[in-house]
Amino acid sequence: MSRKDELAELKARVDEQRARIDELERAAKARAPTGPSAQGAIPSSQQMSNVRGANVAGSGTGWAREIPLGPSMHQRYVDAQLDAQDAKDRRELIEQKAREQAALKAIKP
Repeated sequence: MSRKDELAELKARVDEQRARIDELERAAKARAPTGPSAQGAIPSSQQMSNVRGANVAGSGTGWAREIPLGPSMHQRYVDAQLDAQDAKDRRELIEQKAREQAALKAIKP
């Protein structure tokens, strides 16, 4: 089999695979769900039989109460630790600068 024949055969197989993929995609779209229900997807021509009232917490729909976004209630402990470390770092920096200035004064005549 020549190189040209091998390439032609390979191209034919690729074309067949592409056609099969297209066919599968069309079939999947034809069976795509059209609406939610507790039992799964149901066609849009049918009514959902298990629809309850509003989506309210505790009504059995799976909705929960809204939790507001914001800092954690334990954030104050982290803030206190960071504030304490900042104060310690600031104190050490002031002490270091004071030592440097004392050393400079001792060097100057």
